[in-house]
Amino acid sequence: MGAGSWASGLEAELNSVRDSLKDGLLPHWVLSDPRLFELEKIRLWPRVWHFVAHESEVPGKGDFVRRYLGPETQVLVTRSDDEKVRVFLNFCRHRGNSVVTSDCGNANTFTCSYHGWTYANDGRLLGVPLEDLFYGKVDRERTGLIELRSSTYNGLIFANLDKRAEPLEDYLGEFRYYLDLFTKRAEFQYYPPHRWLVRMNWKEEVDSFGNDPYHHYTTHRSMIELGGRPPNPAVQALGNAVASRKGHKFGTSGRAARGSALPESVFPAFYPVWAPKVVEEARKRLSQDQFQVWFNHLVGPMVVFPNFALDQTWVSYGGTGIPFIFVRVYRPVSPRLTEVWSWFVVERDAPEDFKRASYRAYASSFDPAGNFIADDVENFENVTTSSAGVYNVREVEDLYRGGSHRPVLRRTEELTIYDTSFREEVAVSYWLRWIDYLTGRV
Repeated sequence: MGAGSWASGLEAELNSVRDSLKDGLLPHWVLSDPRLFELEKIRLWPRVWHFVAHESEVPGKGDFVRRYLGPETQVLVTRSDDEKVRVFLNFCRHRGNSVVTSDCGNANTFTCSYHGWTYANDGRLLGVPLEDLFYGKVDRERTGLIELRSSTYNGLIFANLDKRAEPLEDYLGEFRYYLDLFTKRAEFQYYPPHRWLVRMNWKEEVDSFGNDPYHHYTTHRSMIELGGRPPNPAVQALGNAVASRKGHKFGTSGRAARGSALPESVFPAFYPVWAPKVVEEARKRLSQDQFQVWFNHLVGPMVVFPNFALDQTWVSYGGTGIPFIFVRVYRPVSPRLTEVWSWFVVERDAPEDFKRASYRAYASSFDPAGNFIADDVENFENVTTSSAGVYNVREVEDLYRGGSHRPVLRRTEELTIYDTSFREEVAVSYWLRWIDYLTGRV
C-alpha cells in the first residue's frame, strides 16, 4: 500500500532500524516520530485485526457499543435482531455524520442526527425523511451502513478494514494456544471499559507489556514492600516467554515460585483459595498441556499485535493474594498521546464474593488511580518525552539484550519459547513485525 514519495526516505530509515534490532538495539527516536504516526495510519491500522468488544458486552438483540479502529475510525458493534454480531462503520451514507454518539445502549434502529436517515440494527437503510420531495427514490440496497469484515475467537470480537487480510485464525496463528489460557478456560464477563489519556506514544506501554518483569523491582518497589508481590525477583523472572513472528508476545511467571516463595496449594494464581470451581472448569476446557501452563501461572501479560493486551495477575496487601484479569486497547490519539481502554474481566460463573474482591483488587492496582498505573505512567510519559528530545540525535539507542544468556526451550514455525519471562528479544520480535507492516512486507 503506497504512502506517497514522502515515505521513501522513511522506509530506508526503518530498514536501518531493522538492522539495529538484530543487534538488540532500538533507535530511541522511533517512539515519537510524527512521520511514523502518519505512516501507521496508512499501512498499519487499516490492515490489522482490531479487538473491538467481547460478546458479553452485546448479549441481547439490539445491544451495541461504539469503538475505534486505530486513531480515528469509529465503528459500531451490534447484535442485530437476527442475533448475529456485526461491525459497521459509524458513518451515515448521506453526509458521513456519526450515526451513533452514545458509547453503548440498546436500539432496534439508528437515526442520524443530521438529516434523519434511519437504519436497522442489521445495517439496512429504513427511512429517508421527505424522500419523494428531495430524492424521488433512494437505492436502499446500496446505501445501508457499511459492514466491516469481523470475526470472533473465544468470545473476542475482532474487525478488519482490509478485505484482503488473512483470516483472524491465521493472523493469531500458533499463538492461539496461549491466547486460549485467557479466553477459553471459562465463560467470561467483561465490565464496561474505563478510559483515560496518557501523554505517551501508544507503543511505549505495549513495548513493556508482556516481557518486562524487570521493572517491577524498581518502579513498583513500594508495592513489593507492601506485600503486593513476592520480594524474590526469581519468582517473576523464572518463567517462560513466548515470541511470535506475527508480533504477538506472552510472558508467564510463577514456575519458580511453586513450593518456594508460595505454597503449591495457591496455584494457579490463588484461584484454589477463592474460586476452586474455576480451576476445575479450566481443566475441562483446556488441553492437558495448556492446563499445565496455566497451572504454573502467577503473573502473565500478553499482547496480540499490535495494541491489544491481556493480563491475569494478582495482588496481596499482607493477606491472601487475589487474582484478577484485565484487558486493554492502546488507542493512538497523536504521536505523544494515547487513550487507554481498560476492561475488568471475571469468570461469569464465579462466586459473587470473589467477583467483588477481584474487582477491588483490579481497581486498587490497575485502574486509572491504581498503584501500579501511577508508578508506570510517569515512566512511560518520560520515555516518550525523551524520544522527542533526541529526534535529531540518531545514535541514541535503547538496549534490548536482557535475558539473552538464558536458553531457548523450543522453536516452531511461528513461535520461540524462552526459559525466562524476562527476555527482551520478545520485544524485538514485536518491533520487527511493526516494521514489516510499515515497510510493506506484510
